[in-house]
Amino acid sequence: MLYQVLHFEHNIKFATASERAAWGLVIDGPSLNYMLQPGNVSLFIELTQYCNSVLVCRATPAQKSAVVMCVKIKLNRLTLAIGRGFWFGCFSMLKSDFD
Repeated sequence: MLYQVLHFEHNIKFATASERAAWGLVIDGPSLNYMLQPGNVSLFIELTQYCNSVLVCRATPAQKSAVVMCVKIKLNRLTLAIGRGFWFGCFSMLKSDFD
């Protein structure tokens, strides 16, 4: 995982603006656990700001909530959180999208 992040970070420095506009990030729950550790959050946010969209899959509602809060607070960007439809399980994630 760290190798992929560093490789992506290296490519950012040499990419044109039009190349960056086509980038997206897909991240799963276990990878998100690594990226949301205190020492890695700033790197995760830095990577997401170069992406046109970020898709979080196979993650817990709490993980999705953490991503929404990080992006809203640090980047002041629009977020969308979608759950499975089970109100109680997704409440924290959906609440963070409206705070």
